Amino acid sequence: GAAAAGGEHPARQNLRIIPVELDGERWGLQYSPYAYFNEHCIAMSAYHRPMHIDEKALRCLLDFVDLLPHYFIGSNADLPIVGGSILSHDHFQGGDHEFPMMRAEVAETFSMGAFPGVEGAVLFFAEMIGAIGGYREMVDDYSVLPMPKGDESMPEYRAYVSNGWTTLYAIPNTNTDIERSATILDTMCAASTDTVMTALYDVMLTSKLIRDEESQEMLEYIFASKCYDISGDLAWGGGLTGIYTGLSNKSTNTFVSDMDSRLAANEKALEDFLASFAD
Repeated sequence: GAAAAGGEHPARQNLRIIPVELDGERWGLQYSPYAYFNEHCIAMSAYHRPMHIDEKALRCLLDFVDLLPHYFIGSNADLPIVGGSILSHDHFQGGDHEFPMMRAEVAETFSMGAFPGVEGAVLFFAEMIGAIGGYREMVDDYSVLPMPKGDESMPEYRAYVSNGWTTLYAIPNTNTDIERSATILDTMCAASTDTVMTALYDVMLTSKLIRDEESQEMLEYIFASKCYDISGDLAWGGGLTGIYTGLSNKSTNTFVSDMDSRLAANEKALEDFLASFAD
C-alpha cells in the first residue's frame, strides 16, 4: 500500500470502498489510484471467484449503469491473452469517460430475430493483430483491414508496431565481447523470423483465425508495411505516440498543434541519438 518512490503513484492505504448491489449480490465500488481516465472506478464482487463473461455478468453491468447512468461500465475478456486485469477475482471497470467507439460512425445496422428490441451496428475497430485470437469463437463475422493512409499522396500503408509488446534484448556495458553477443542476438532474431513468424502467419492467422480471402490479402499489406516509431519507444519530447491516444480524451481535435508543440524536442532528440552512434 505504500506510495512509489518519487510520489508518482499515490499510496493505496486510504482507499474507501462503497457498497453497491448488482444482480442481487454485494459488490464494492472504489476509485482507481492509478486512473486511466476521468473518475476511473472499479467494481469488485464481494465473493472471491474468477472473472467470467456470462448472462449474470451482463445483468451486473446493466444494474451498474441503472445505478450510475452518467458512467460507463465494462469488463475485460475472461481470457488470459486479452487485457491486463487480474482474472482470479470478478470485477468490472468504468468511469466518466467517452471512448472513440461511442462516437464511431455506424457503417450499417442489422436486426436480430430472437431479440426484436435490439439493434446491432457494424463499426470499424482499431486493434493489434494479436487480438484476433480473442475472436476465434465469435459467432459474428469479422474482417481485417490495414490502418488507412494519411492521404492519397502516401505511396504505401504504414503499420505501426506497438512498443508496448515489442521484445527487447539489451547487452550490458560490462560485456567484454559485445560483437559476439550482437552476432548471437542477430542469429536468434533471424531464426525467429523463419520459425515463429511462419507459425504465427501461415499456421495461426491465415489458416485458423482469418475467415475470408480478402482479410488474408490485407494481412499481407500489414506485415509488409511494418514500421517502428523510435520517438515513441524512447519517449522523445514527451513521446509522439501519446498524442494519438490523447485525442480520445478530448472533445476537440488538436492533433496539428499538439504535434507542432513537440516537434522541436523530437528533432533535437533525434540529432542526439544519431550523434551517440557517431561517438
